[in-house]
Amino acid sequence: MEANVFNIQRMSTEDGPGIRTTVFMKGCPLRCAWCHNPEGLSPEPITLRNSQKCIGCGTCSSYSGAAAVKYCPTGAMSIVGRHYQVDELLQILLADREFYRDSSGGVTFSGGECLSQPRFLAAIIPELQAEKIHVAVDTSGFSAHDVFARIASLADLVLFDLKLFSADEHRRYTGQSNALILENARILGKMPIPVWIRIPIIPGITDSTANIDAISSFVKEYMPNVVRVDLLGYNDLCQADYERLGMAYSLKALSRVSKSTMENLRLIVCEKGINEVYMSNYDRGEEM
Repeated sequence: MEANVFNIQRMSTEDGPGIRTTVFMKGCPLRCAWCHNPEGLSPEPITLRNSQKCIGCGTCSSYSGAAAVKYCPTGAMSIVGRHYQVDELLQILLADREFYRDSSGGVTFSGGECLSQPRFLAAIIPELQAEKIHVAVDTSGFSAHDVFARIASLADLVLFDLKLFSADEHRRYTGQSNALILENARILGKMPIPVWIRIPIIPGITDSTANIDAISSFVKEYMPNVVRVDLLGYNDLCQADYERLGMAYSLKALSRVSKSTMENLRLIVCEKGINEVYMSNYDRGEEM
């Protein structure tokens, strides 16, 4: 039993309550135009090239994977993603148990899409909980119903992404319809598990009042266990990752979300009776 992981982020404070370790698992069925973790899209380890170190010698073109990394004369090549056995990852995660305990934190499984590796999650979550570690699952909700229900039922907290309420717009910007996601959201709403909704606020794509109003209405009607909504403003810090992967990034011309826009969207959510609404990554220039 093993998982392919591309990052283990310790001392995280943004992926659930308290101080946490976030495990970013590889593989994702969506292709969101604003994806901040493009290195997590592929289910397998991938090779990255650092353009600042590359001298254009062409050595890497004769090799692939680990061989390209080994023979690169400047160290410009690296591999993102490695396999962990349950016991190996468990040992890493338990190393910070004192921080989890003192801050009411824990471990969050994210991605990519962590539900793309459900057998591993089903094996490691009970092991962590046996050690009294709080476990959160951060998911897009795009997963078979039985897989989603099984893993969500194991978690202490579910962080659930809702991006676009329009099925056509969702397909346009993520590559998939949102029908399965909304069905799983309804399933989650019937479970006795606290939920945080996460909405990425992307200028010109998800930031319309109609979109936020529709999502908020859906949450209010079908998800009574939602205890918090996070409005996550767009940022372009991922551009360098796309360059290293040799991938085009179509949204690099976007500006950050203004504080006034975020405040207006926050009020829309609050008007539905959802009181715990938080904003992040917006342009604070207006505060100066």
